[in-house]
Amino acid sequence: MLEEQKPCLVPASQGFSILYKNKFLYSKYNPQKNILNFINDIQIPQGSIVLCCSALFDYGIKELKEKLPQNCILFGIEFDDELRNFAIKNNKELSFLTKKELYDLPLILNQENYIFE
Repeated sequence: MLEEQKPCLVPASQGFSILYKNKFLYSKYNPQKNILNFINDIQIPQGSIVLCCSALFDYGIKELKEKLPQNCILFGIEFDDELRNFAIKNNKELSFLTKKELYDLPLILNQENYIFE
């Protein structure tokens, strides 16, 4: 198999997966299943900061937003530059933090006067 140095969209049985550095990052069969099962099972306390790690597609983001209680904030994060660029192009439902913004998140939240109750 040819090694992919950039994320490559791959058709799956039910949606799309991503091939990157010779690995599938989502299931080849049902890429949304595990994400939707996870979202269905979690309990999110009011006032949470939810970080979606490696949310390369918007799979499950709508469902997650619907489940969020009041006063929650939702961000996407991805440290790999290639995957981050891919995620920003393919996931219009999230605002992605840069590495610096993630490290500075407590300061950013204080400056923006976010209120959690």
